[in-house]
Amino acid sequence: MKAKAVAYILFFWIFCFNVMAQDKDKGSIMEEVISLPFSSATISACFSLIKKKDIILSYNEGMIDINKICYFSQKNIKIKELLTNILSDYKTTIVVANPRKIIITVDRKNIYQLNGVVRETETLEKLYGAVLFFKKNGIIVSSCITNDSGFFSTALPEGTYNIETNYLGYLKSVKIVTLICNQRIDIFLKPMMLELGEVVISPQRSSANELSTSSPPNMLSYSNLDVLSEMKVFPGVIMSRSGADINVNGGGSEENLILLDGVPIYHNSHINYMLPVFNGSVIKNVNLYSSYFPARYEGKLSSILDIKIKEGNKKKHSRSLSLDIPSVAAMLEGPIKKEKASYMVSGRRSWMEFLDKAIPASKRANYTFYDIYTKLHWDISAKTSMQISTYHTIDEYYSPIPEGKKDKIIHWANGMYALKLSCQLGEKLFNTTQVAYTHYTNKAHADILGFEADPYVTAGIKEVSFNSSFNCHFNNKVLMAYGIKGTHSVFSNINDDQRTEKSDINQISAYYENKFSLSSKWNIQIGINTVIYMPKGGKHYSNLQPRFSMAYNWGRDVVSLDISRMAQFYHYFRFYGMDFPTDLRMPSINQFKPQTSVHTELGWKHYLNGGYTNASIYYKQRDKILFVNPEAYYSSENWKNFLLEGRGESYGLKLSFFKGWEKISVQAAYTWSKSLESYTGFRKGHNIPSLYDIPHVFNSTISYRLTEASAFSIGTQLHSGRVIVNIPKEPLASMDELYTKRYPFSYKFDIGYTYVKYFPRSGNKLTLRLGIHNILGNPIKEEISNFYKVNLGQDCIPYGGIILSF
Repeated sequence: MKAKAVAYILFFWIFCFNVMAQDKDKGSIMEEVISLPFSSATISACFSLIKKKDIILSYNEGMIDINKICYFSQKNIKIKELLTNILSDYKTTIVVANPRKIIITVDRKNIYQLNGVVRETETLEKLYGAVLFFKKNGIIVSSCITNDSGFFSTALPEGTYNIETNYLGYLKSVKIVTLICNQRIDIFLKPMMLELGEVVISPQRSSANELSTSSPPNMLSYSNLDVLSEMKVFPGVIMSRSGADINVNGGGSEENLILLDGVPIYHNSHINYMLPVFNGSVIKNVNLYSSYFPARYEGKLSSILDIKIKEGNKKKHSRSLSLDIPSVAAMLEGPIKKEKASYMVSGRRSWMEFLDKAIPASKRANYTFYDIYTKLHWDISAKTSMQISTYHTIDEYYSPIPEGKKDKIIHWANGMYALKLSCQLGEKLFNTTQVAYTHYTNKAHADILGFEADPYVTAGIKEVSFNSSFNCHFNNKVLMAYGIKGTHSVFSNINDDQRTEKSDINQISAYYENKFSLSSKWNIQIGINTVIYMPKGGKHYSNLQPRFSMAYNWGRDVVSLDISRMAQFYHYFRFYGMDFPTDLRMPSINQFKPQTSVHTELGWKHYLNGGYTNASIYYKQRDKILFVNPEAYYSSENWKNFLLEGRGESYGLKLSFFKGWEKISVQAAYTWSKSLESYTGFRKGHNIPSLYDIPHVFNSTISYRLTEASAFSIGTQLHSGRVIVNIPKEPLASMDELYTKRYPFSYKFDIGYTYVKYFPRSGNKLTLRLGIHNILGNPIKEEISNFYKVNLGQDCIPYGGIILSF
């Protein structure tokens, strides 16, 4: 009996020991350490590593995305920690079974929608193009970019995230959010006091070049806040006359579409070339597209310049006054209803004509200019907003006549009026709808054109448009965009009888575009734009314009391939140095067929700390381009009989560099390119260099911060010579003599000084600018803007300006 009791006790003790040993074995499996041979891998690859430890894994493949890429910050990690990391998106139950088996049971995946708006702290302006990174345990798990209404949307698993938001010229924001349901948040960014913005590495590569009012090139512009002057140091861009003439990737200045709050501006020039095209103090955001064109854009061949106007300060009333050599300007903004509705009003005017009576007649301006911008913005609710934008500008040039009177001989007018409604429809869908009217008028005195008509000859364009676009954020990997647009345009031109002839055109266009991520490294953007062009009484055209962009990201490098087809239903020839109503501005009717282009570009970009370097090669082909045979200048026939149709091609290498240090900022660009054209009926169809063929272009700016409040800048411009096209008065023996000579190599150095004083108590700011253009150089005369004939000799032109914000 006693022996039997001892046997039972021994058996019970052995059983308990085995159970404890098994539990210990189970625990030790989860504590085993695995060496990771990678810093990122799929869940499937991580499972394979665990299986190599002779551990059996049991799980339902249909419940886990085994192709999801996970990131790791350490080389050696316990199995328990590894499983927690790679399965953090799921609700899981993990059980260890004997002998070496891990059973993973997955509940439903909790994914919630997080959306909202990014705004400026001081004014509540919505910020377009802000980059958001969503981090968990220090690792980026998602990212997105705000749309043109400052809206963002992303889908994330339940959990706590650090949201890091970046925007050029603003301090980085970090916000912690715990996501347990669908949620909406607003993110606020503070403007930087420094002039140099931080360079943000975005995994969703933008095809646009973003412009900043505080960049080094703008410190060297004639006028205060000339935003477009930064384009001088974009590779592939040649700019002269303060933005009036822009040539992009070997294309003509008429091949660039300029949008102001989404509305086309058909005339981007002033009689005084020293004036910036637009008042920089009212501009919120500018993007230049020249390689990949998002599918929502159409209408021109070479570039899209998308400009957004400020909404106005929703927190407090503020003002700014500006004075420089070309103009004086003022801006008022403030809340109509605090934090809900705002206004912005700005005006700019030339002022030196008031001195005409005090200076010799040969140096008088004889010129008047003004422009007015207004905007009303109303946040109707957290998901709906409305805005009204207007723009109006007048340029007039006078010819002095006896007795101190002035006779107006040139009159230019531009106008834009738009109503826009933006709505968030559900958690994933966003809509923007806009109706707009734009017009352009060019009027000149008949005498200066040699016409026997009424006192003035007038030409112009009027256009009414409607468009509606949708953005749908399916998930973090797919963004779909689509929309429709309709326009009615009326072109007024001078016919052979010196009378105004009108052409009516209706146009309908639609687009569809998908952005999707194949993985954390591969991003693809595919879109198509289709246009149906219906001129009254003329041939109708339809055109498909596919777009494709692919980018591969690894670390701080991005390799990209962009292919875009564009179509242009608008033709423009300038016959003189200045725009006149006799210039050709024609829609695609009769012999004027639509022009097309295909642009292909392969690029590489490397991000530095505080900067980047970029290299790309491109090839662009243009078809159905028009050319006036020089024989027209020696014939009494209508010049339209000498129109030739042809094709053009351009190709080149583009290099750019930007880097900001504590004291110094450097921005530089070099382009080697060729731009050729050929026309049947001229020089036997052989290639000739285009008017925009400048083989070598180098531009740079260096800005040195002298103190916290002041900076000194140097600008450099080195250009090969353009082709000389001087049509002689007498007919040439052979047209082969044309397009064979070039202007000499040109160079130009500019210097500038900027002083900025902040007054913390009052919140006021004072900015002073002084400088000299062409302190050393030999630029060709047409690239020197000296409207007021004020110089220090050898086309050395001083400039200055003052801005007071209060």
